[in-house]
Amino acid sequence: METQAERLKAAREWAGFETASDAARRYGWKEVTYRSHENGQSGIRAPRAEEYADAFKVSAGWLLTGEGAPPWAEGVKHNRDHGKALIEVNSSGSIPVIGEIAAGVWQEAIEMLDTGESIPFIPHPRFPKSAQRALRVRGDSCDLIAQDGAYVNTVPLEMALPADGLDGLLREFEAKGRDLIVVAERIRGGLVEATLKALVRDGAGYALEARSTNKRWTGKITLTDDMLRDGEETRIARVMIGKYEVIL
Repeated sequence: METQAERLKAAREWAGFETASDAARRYGWKEVTYRSHENGQSGIRAPRAEEYADAFKVSAGWLLTGEGAPPWAEGVKHNRDHGKALIEVNSSGSIPVIGEIAAGVWQEAIEMLDTGESIPFIPHPRFPKSAQRALRVRGDSCDLIAQDGAYVNTVPLEMALPADGLDGLLREFEAKGRDLIVVAERIRGGLVEATLKALVRDGAGYALEARSTNKRWTGKITLTDDMLRDGEETRIARVMIGKYEVIL
């Protein structure tokens, strides 16, 4: 790797980020600036090299000049969790459960409540573990997403959004052939209620749809541009990033 750009790309990939966009979004960098450094259009100055080096856990000197060896050349494996480099990666982890969720009905939301329950999960490397929360699935109204009794791992919507917003996030899932599953909330009678559904395109806007084998739960909820429906505030609160399901 003879250039700064080549070394920066290698460091980003070693840190577990598939794309430049992923890394820029995770660390709050301007994507156009980061891309210009990774594709070689712009040189990397020392202050920015220090920032990249701290994020990817490599040497700033190596990024700038190629002096020395990258961590992977010395047998170090990246654990891809908050940018910490370890010799061995064996730990998984647990994520707190904050309540139950279903797709067929709106039910009172338990927002960030410590229920005292946690489940084994390998935290998603793109997001801080402290932001990841699990919800227990109830019933068959979203059994094409997760079965009754399974757990879905979620993060706040704003943490998952790319630079081009909700449309960009939906395109990212569409490109992978996957549904974008979200936790939607609405305020009704002074209570916050929540449901688990797929976010889909609906004309020029969006809609929420159940993913179930039970035809009872078919239908969709159209969302307006300001995420209002029938005068009751409806918003997308969290994005599903994984699930835990016992199959035996």
